[in-house]
Amino acid sequence: MELFDYYDDDGETYNYEKGEYFKQRIGAIDAKDYVEVNISEKEGSFVPHLKYYLIRLHRNNLNEVKVNDISITKLNNLEELLSFEGEGYFKTRDKFGEVLCIKIKTGLNKNIIIK
Repeated sequence: MELFDYYDDDGETYNYEKGEYFKQRIGAIDAKDYVEVNISEKEGSFVPHLKYYLIRLHRNNLNEVKVNDISITKLNNLEELLSFEGEGYFKTRDKFGEVLCIKIKTGLNKNIIIK
């Protein structure tokens, strides 16, 4: 599993020492028939400006996205995805092939399965 920590704080004070920071661990598994992304519950009391993660997966034949076992909304393009209130995804292509773009709310524990 590949792991990444997203971290944010006010960038100006030492308040992070008092728990005023935001941290989430993000992990991904690239299996043969699916991709799984796990996002931990947030740590700290800081509220970041970032409200959503935008995950981009370069992989062919991914057509279904479930977050915590619930299918999320499929949209038509990036503009729709970014203006959509809530979590969703869309498929596109770039010079490397198919791309699946997924918008996920920050701060909450998430298990994302993409098949």
